[in-house]
Amino acid sequence: MLPTVRDLCVLNEGAENIRISDSIERVDEESLSLEDGERFLSQSYLTAGMTELVREGFKRLSGASGGRSVFRLKQAMGGGKTHLIRTMAFLARHPGLREEFFPEAANRYAFSAARVCFFNGREQPEDFFWGRIAAQLGMPTFFEGGARAPGEEKWRELFVSVGEPVLILLDEMPTYFEYYRTQPAGQGTMADVAGRAFANLLSCVQGLKDVCVVVSELEASHAEGTHIINSALDDARKELSRVEFNITPVDLSGDETYAILKKRLFAKLPDEAQIGHIAQSFAKAIEAAQRSKTIEQQKTPEQLASEIIQTYPFHPQMKHIFALFKENKEFQQTRGLMELASRLIRSVWSIDVNDVLIIGPQHFDLAIDEVREKIISISKLDEAVAKDIFATDGSAHAQVLDANSGNDAASQLASLLLVSSLSTAVNPVKGLTKSEALECLATPNADLSFYQDALEAMLGSCWYLHRSEGGRVYFDKLENLTKMLKGLADDAPDVKVKDLVAHRLQEMFEPKRKAAYQKVLALPHIDEIAEAVKSARVLAIVAPDSKLPPQEISRLFESIVRKNNMLVLTGQPTFEMRKLWEAARSVYASSQAQAQNRVARGTTQFEEFEELKKRFEHDLTGVLKSLFDKLFYPFRAISSEGEAQLREAKGLAAVGDTNNGEAQIEETLKKDPVKLYLDWDGAAAFSGICTRIEQLIGEIDNIPWSDIKVRVQEDAAMYFLPPGDLERIKAKAINEGRWEDLGSGWITKKPKPKEATVSVLPLGEMRDDGSITLEVNPNDAEASELGIL
Repeated sequence: MLPTVRDLCVLNEGAENIRISDSIERVDEESLSLEDGERFLSQSYLTAGMTELVREGFKRLSGASGGRSVFRLKQAMGGGKTHLIRTMAFLARHPGLREEFFPEAANRYAFSAARVCFFNGREQPEDFFWGRIAAQLGMPTFFEGGARAPGEEKWRELFVSVGEPVLILLDEMPTYFEYYRTQPAGQGTMADVAGRAFANLLSCVQGLKDVCVVVSELEASHAEGTHIINSALDDARKELSRVEFNITPVDLSGDETYAILKKRLFAKLPDEAQIGHIAQSFAKAIEAAQRSKTIEQQKTPEQLASEIIQTYPFHPQMKHIFALFKENKEFQQTRGLMELASRLIRSVWSIDVNDVLIIGPQHFDLAIDEVREKIISISKLDEAVAKDIFATDGSAHAQVLDANSGNDAASQLASLLLVSSLSTAVNPVKGLTKSEALECLATPNADLSFYQDALEAMLGSCWYLHRSEGGRVYFDKLENLTKMLKGLADDAPDVKVKDLVAHRLQEMFEPKRKAAYQKVLALPHIDEIAEAVKSARVLAIVAPDSKLPPQEISRLFESIVRKNNMLVLTGQPTFEMRKLWEAARSVYASSQAQAQNRVARGTTQFEEFEELKKRFEHDLTGVLKSLFDKLFYPFRAISSEGEAQLREAKGLAAVGDTNNGEAQIEETLKKDPVKLYLDWDGAAAFSGICTRIEQLIGEIDNIPWSDIKVRVQEDAAMYFLPPGDLERIKAKAINEGRWEDLGSGWITKKPKPKEATVSVLPLGEMRDDGSITLEVNPNDAEASELGIL
């Protein structure tokens, strides 16, 4: 069993509760005691930038040749500039501290206690920065009052009169110059005066062997103030070949960050042999994962072991993950990182189970309020945390997954991905690939399959977890599309979803020709069908139940009078109805998302949204077509005079336009046995339809035509005819003598024989002899029968 970090490491006092506000360092007379310096330097890691500043600063203050006169510290806020200034202040003031912490440089460049002057650019004293420097050198009235910049000779006179090495520490000077940009002075501003004073100071100290200036500024901040500093340096360069020496306090891209964290947080770490044993164990675990293709091989086991030795007790990947958000505008790089690492230490030292072998971002315990608040403050991913990672009631998705699986794989993975998602930079790199995440989570005791399963489950359930085109998984402020739409779908009112399905069915089977039916009712109430069939032939599209046709429809068919006005489209009783409602909810959700502008146009997410909408529409159409495939029409056998029934058609006919439901119904009803006649002009079809109508009339010969129109709608034995065709059939039958119009709305199916007559028409004019030619035509008889040749 490998020892844990809690077994091997001892924390510094207060390591679990470091705050940015506690670690903001200021330099003043009261803070430069020997005791404070001892405590401060004992917990400071000697970065390359610090070592360089100390060596070159000692050279200058000792009066040795070749020493630089001006040191310029450039880094983002919280990057260690003030820490270096304070280090130089302690060392310049106390020779004993130099010998203890920098013995080589102290012996090589020896000098007595230096006079230390410090000024913070966030202050605006009435005597200006040059007055503050003079006052700290014991001559508060050395410079004349008023807004007059001391010249180079006046500065020289001040330093020469001191007679000791002088270290001038100027912190955050761009802020000072920017403030005075707003203060008028003569033809310009006080910034012009202060800038000249600063430039004269730089030129002056170059000619003095034991005076140096250290200036700090915020990189990429306070542009106008930085410009004044640059101008002053440029002015000095006109006469001097070398003035400033640029120093980066902390190399945030290298291992110095780890070294600083270890120095500040830990009082004791295990020896090299113990760390080496742990590193080898981790390297073997990762090598095994690489062989099984669980993790992509990026490094050899030897490289991995070497990195762990360098970074222990932290995981090597932590440096790269923290670097993802170090450029956040409000994140103070060294101080902010120190506070974040302190919260991580608190998480590890607070958990009940002592099983952490190497500390990584996955060990942040979001149940601790200060830990959770610190992480949320970096990028404001509070909704992602509450919904997906940690909720006080245990309802976050990762917590639910852990409860179901019986381990904490989802919570560890969620914390890891959260920390890798904190960047707020423009076009940031966010998140980790699956392989990178598993490399962070791999330990000699870990079963990586738990984390693999957790990742897939989280991608399917988390609301704010996204996957980039490059395969990186990350949390974002925006809901992911699938879950955002799922949420809208789950919240969709049932009545709205049903209305959507009904509308789509209405569109698919809209009666345009109105040959087979004149009205469509999609998912109607039973009483709607009963009322509609009284006046027109209706296609009722109803949800399937356990029977075919549905029981409620069968009972309705038995009860209505105009049975031949009823068509029914339904489906096989299956689980497809559940799929239908799911598909409809997804379509409804996408329409709501669009209406609410939940997805910004012109983004990659919008393109994905458009694809999802098309897929949802396709899925809904597919389910509708596959589900509603059973057509029932009214039927009664004439020969047996049996009772009317709903008869199932032999499958819906295929047509060219699969979205034209009306055409499908028409083609289905035209197949044998024929129910619908669209073309009856042929002699056989016309005769058959007339015969069927005559059968409806029954034994009687004469009948009101209005009764026939009613019986055509009531009797299931009658064919379907397009609107108006019944009247046209009547006209043709009468014209051909098959039926007779008796007048007053009556017809007879057995016309009486007509009395033979002739019609005589004169042809031309009467001739002179009184004769005329006549045309004689027989009526209701052949000419031969009347003796007409």
